[in-house]
Amino acid sequence: MTLVGLGFVAVLIGVTSWTLGLIGISQYAEDICFDDLDAASGYRSYRMETSSWPPRFDCRLAGPELAPVVVHHPFLAVVRFAIVAVYPVVFTVTVLTLGAMLARRRTPEQVNR
Repeated sequence: MTLVGLGFVAVLIGVTSWTLGLIGISQYAEDICFDDLDAASGYRSYRMETSSWPPRFDCRLAGPELAPVVVHHPFLAVVRFAIVAVYPVVFTVTVLTLGAMLARRRTPEQVNR
């Protein structure tokens, strides 16, 4: 397999794993807010509030006769930030480093084939 082919496979793996991570953290966040809603009596709806920087994830619970309550989830905020911002950078640097090492190891005879 050529170096370009390996690069293409690496990009596909990176994009696929990043997308699956985003979907997974989104579903987990929704489950967390549903759990908060189930634990609090009298509340009937919630709204997720997020911020990438500084990392923040809150579930705002609302009810017809009750004051809104905000439940903070700092660990989920940090995990979400890592998936959204840190993972693509780390994966790109790793793939580029491995690609440079592989390209450097190739002999001139292998390149001309």
